[in-house]
Amino acid sequence: KAYEYCHSNRVCHRDLKPENILMFREEGKKTVFKLADFGTAIRNDAKTDSIVGTCVYLAPEMQSGKSEAKLCDKIDMWQIGILTYECLTRNVPFDAYDINDLGRYFKKFFEYDEIDFTRVSEPAKKFILKLLVKEPEKRMSATEALNDEWLKN
Repeated sequence: KAYEYCHSNRVCHRDLKPENILMFREEGKKTVFKLADFGTAIRNDAKTDSIVGTCVYLAPEMQSGKSEAKLCDKIDMWQIGILTYECLTRNVPFDAYDINDLGRYFKKFFEYDEIDFTRVSEPAKKFILKLLVKEPEKRMSATEALNDEWLKN
């Protein structure tokens, strides 16, 4: 819901990762999750071609420097896909073997189309695959993700 709120206010975080999600629970109350570190956040009408974020979570359009501000919410949704996979498997879906050489990392990323879903349920796999779509225009929005069958169940 935090992303839906941000996106409805035309704010894109652009650096979702476990370290930027705070979790706490007061005695006898529900667990609360909050987004942190808005240092790379922008409004979706801002002019930018900067590559920001953490390498293993970067959306494909970020590597080219051609990400459009009007689609920056789709960058966030890609990162939710990576994070969801990571939460379920304790691994990232793409091999970040050469993270110090972004060119090699992204070359490997674009050649790698098989993701290991052996430890992920079929509904969760479908959810993740709706987020890890290389074309940003085809990725789910935050609202669509919240209404997805897997999250509702």
